[in-house]
Amino acid sequence: MAVFLSINGFELTADETQVVLTIEKLASGELKLNEFTTWVIKNITRSRDLERE
Repeated sequence: MAVFLSINGFELTADETQVVLTIEKLASGELKLNEFTTWVIKNITRSRDLERE
């Protein structure tokens, strides 16, 4: 996911532990896709490299 975001000019702001826990919840079905989408939107920012352009 981090590679996909990076290619598209974004980076995760959540720490690694939170990312792993969230992905585990998604994989187990505890977290629904729409909830995961909301989580991603809240935990990304524009890449610093693109902010300079």
